[in-house]
Amino acid sequence: MAISFKMNVRKAALLLLLFIFLACKGDNGQQVTTSPSENTSTLIESSPVHDEVVNDIYLEEVLSDNSLPQNTSPLNDDEILESIDNSQENEIDSQEIVNNQNTETSTSSSEEILSVNNNVTFSTHFKQGSDGLIEIQTQKDINFFLNAWFDWNNDGVYENNNEYVLVNERLVYEKDKPFHKLKIRVPENSSTGQIWTKFKLSKLENNNAIGKEANPITGIEEEHNVTIEAQNLIHNVYPSENNWVTLAFEDSWPFIGDFDFNDVALLYRVDKITNNQGDIVRYDIYGSLTAYGANLANGFAVKLDGIPSEKVDGLLTKLVVNNTTLHNVQTLEQGTIDAVIIISNNLKDEIDQPTCTGELGAFYRVWKGCFDDDPNQYVFIASVPFITPIPPSDAPKMPLNPFIFGAPDINHGSNIRGISGREIEIHLKNHDVSSKANTSYFSTQDDTSIFIENKCPGIDCNTFHNSNGLPWAIIVESIWNHPSEGSNILLAYPELTNFAISGGDISTDWYIRSNANLEKLYE
Repeated sequence: MAISFKMNVRKAALLLLLFIFLACKGDNGQQVTTSPSENTSTLIESSPVHDEVVNDIYLEEVLSDNSLPQNTSPLNDDEILESIDNSQENEIDSQEIVNNQNTETSTSSSEEILSVNNNVTFSTHFKQGSDGLIEIQTQKDINFFLNAWFDWNNDGVYENNNEYVLVNERLVYEKDKPFHKLKIRVPENSSTGQIWTKFKLSKLENNNAIGKEANPITGIEEEHNVTIEAQNLIHNVYPSENNWVTLAFEDSWPFIGDFDFNDVALLYRVDKITNNQGDIVRYDIYGSLTAYGANLANGFAVKLDGIPSEKVDGLLTKLVVNNTTLHNVQTLEQGTIDAVIIISNNLKDEIDQPTCTGELGAFYRVWKGCFDDDPNQYVFIASVPFITPIPPSDAPKMPLNPFIFGAPDINHGSNIRGISGREIEIHLKNHDVSSKANTSYFSTQDDTSIFIENKCPGIDCNTFHNSNGLPWAIIVESIWNHPSEGSNILLAYPELTNFAISGGDISTDWYIRSNANLEKLYE
């Protein structure tokens, strides 16, 4: 289904009346322009140029028979946007098109042009393959649902697929935050130069479901054009475009615990996006929670070793969960030296109450034979763009530095650990910690590693292992069958002991199913 740039007869009549009325008042400098519509003539005012982007705006009444397209297909990675609460507002002036006007039609109930001082601002450059930021301003005490289309292929038609980029985004007015910051991912094959965009604000959600017999819908439409800059990007996916690695964590560090490595288990993939010079433009981190077998509250994050926080473009960082952008979430953690991307502060809050219960409690997808819980309850994409592309010599090694941590302000385990769990971090063996970690737990209880700050990160980093070299976090280069609840990983995968003691020289395929004790696996 497509939406062409057309106006119905009633709209045209309304605009014609406005044109005659304004013409009778004399020439006031207004201009007539034509959007890439079929048979569309619209009265607009010229607006200022900002960042070489021309905002040609028109405003029209939204009627019930010109509603949103139906049967909207799901968004994909290139069609997701996000706003960030604590990013700086970048305002530009905008000409007001219609203000404090009311009109009645001959329909069964009156329709009004809202007296909404609505502004759409393109606050950043829009480049092929990257996110651009828009800001929407709404009037006090009026909340809207926003829908938007971008004519990426510049063919004069708004397609009902990747060109339908914002679907029923609810804009709630807040006194101290009148601007809603939203992100749009430009397709890599988008047309360059100026393209047209369409924004539709309505009081009702999903107004395409309103039948023609229903009361008319009050709202506004605007069309703008925006400049798309050319950009060639190269994708370097770890482990590969069609494969995943599995991350598995034991959250009792520095205690061994039950050592079943299903406290937190995730599928994980990283896309390193570079430009023609090989410099890194951004990372896109993909993942899906596959098991949560813990009573403790654990968060999940990724540290970018050696990349200072100030090099990350916090304005354009983006977190998408289950195909929905989290507009009020800032993923770049504040107060760290190296950049840390917080994907979840508490994974337990991201999933429904598990349906299966064992003797230790109700856990998510760890009890043998229980598959009632949806395996796709928490699927995420975290985008981490840089203010200036990072040279490859400064790039951290794959798989970056993923880790779990105790949920902030929640007691994480026994009383030997801090009240606030955020200071408890559990990383892969011989990986660095963030500047917020409490390093006093190294070389205590079952941990025999020795953390030396200037050795980490690096080949001499000595962290997160016991006397046998066994870690509290592992990475398996496949989709992996984790142990069932309470099953020690050394019993579930007997060859892991030889692998750990040898430093990874032997039993390198310890993790494959044919080498496992199947009675100890979650399946």
